[in-house]
Amino acid sequence: MEDLLNLPLTQQALSHHQHEKWTGDLQDGFIMLLDICCTARDVMTQMTEHARDLQSALRRRKGDSSIETSIAKYNCFRKNTNKDAKKLIAAMKQIDNKIEATPL
Repeated sequence: MEDLLNLPLTQQALSHHQHEKWTGDLQDGFIMLLDICCTARDVMTQMTEHARDLQSALRRRKGDSSIETSIAKYNCFRKNTNKDAKKLIAAMKQIDNKIEATPL
């Protein structure tokens, strides 16, 4: 992102006051993209934790109930993750549409 902000064309656009709306939209897009990246990172971390918990339960094999509970938690998490992923994709498409609509 720092490289993008340091591009001569970006610097030129940021320096002109007549493009205040465009720069505001650009900043909003960057913030949305950062939010999406943070959310994706958090989801990946949670997914790793759930996979480790499931592997641990399978290794212990201390009865079917602990394994079933771990599998149920993982499946619930996976369903929620799918919903979140669809929201993230929609947000990225919204950013893409905004970028395509810019006069630059």
